[in-house]
Amino acid sequence: MKKSVVSILSVFSTLLAVQTVNAQTIAQWTFENTANTNGLTLAPGANTSPGTVQADNGLNYSISLASGLHVTAATYSTPAGDLDPTIAGLASGAIGPGNPGSGAANASPSLHGFSANNWSVNDYWSFTTSTLGYTGVTVAFDQAGSSTGPANFGLSYSINGGAFTSFSTYSVVITTWNTTTAKPSSLVFAGGGVFDNANSIAFRLVDLTTTSLNRGTVGTGGSDRVDNFTVVSVVPEPSTLALAAVSGMTCLAALRRRR
Repeated sequence: MKKSVVSILSVFSTLLAVQTVNAQTIAQWTFENTANTNGLTLAPGANTSPGTVQADNGLNYSISLASGLHVTAATYSTPAGDLDPTIAGLASGAIGPGNPGSGAANASPSLHGFSANNWSVNDYWSFTTSTLGYTGVTVAFDQAGSSTGPANFGLSYSINGGAFTSFSTYSVVITTWNTTTAKPSSLVFAGGGVFDNANSIAFRLVDLTTTSLNRGTVGTGGSDRVDNFTVVSVVPEPSTLALAAVSGMTCLAALRRRR
């Protein structure tokens, strides 16, 4: 009897695991379009944004903007970015402005990311887009820092200009991106529905503590860098969901007959 239960559950689990997925990139920032970054003010002063960077990939690229804010005077820059096959594999298809694929995250060489120094608690990176009409929204990005850069961050979000809600906390790693080699810095957060169908949604990556990556205190010159920030809709195809449901009912019927 136990073997029958295990066998039936294994078949059902396998069906769920192999179901096809309809995935589309809503917005992605690889920072490779220098036309989008040339207008930045790299030393904007205290509590002043450096400006905005339009997304360079995804279906909603034209209404999607990235920026940052520091309470003290920070220097922004666009140094070497990162390659990321994990993020690149989230959505298949053509890449570029208005296209649904996420493969630009692994296009070599990755010449640019988005970096800033002089971090204080509550300083942040921000990314704004629309997920209207999309479900299964997932957020993914690469983030790294220097040894005296901030170690602990939180992902928060705001819907339609409302208050920001904390979604998750995480730690970044010390690494040097070299434009042609993928580094272990992928961060992927499935929204579980809370990021879905928003006319406007803003994401922030917020510095939470004064602890640096070398376990000391964040230094003035300590930097944090982000790349390949991707907002993607990942939805199982209705046909495969139906197949899994029918197969599940068949398995349960077989189990009842055995009993």
